[in-house]
Amino acid sequence: MSRAYKCDKCGALYEPYEAENIYDGLKATKIRFRCNTNDGKYYDTNFFDLCQKCMKEILDSMNLDEEGEKKSK
Repeated sequence: MSRAYKCDKCGALYEPYEAENIYDGLKATKIRFRCNTNDGKYYDTNFFDLCQKCMKEILDSMNLDEEGEKKSK
């Protein structure tokens, strides 16, 4: 039995997407942001479920690879 998720950005239904090699398991399907305030405090947002297309769009807009590291130019 497989799991199905609904993308919080576009509303598409999707199954967890697999990584390119078997040692990585599954790719991330959720994202959460940490917001820092000027006085040094922070708060975390709720998790957002994202389909593969929307996850790629968000990571690309922040210039991050799939592991959350900055892309080299």
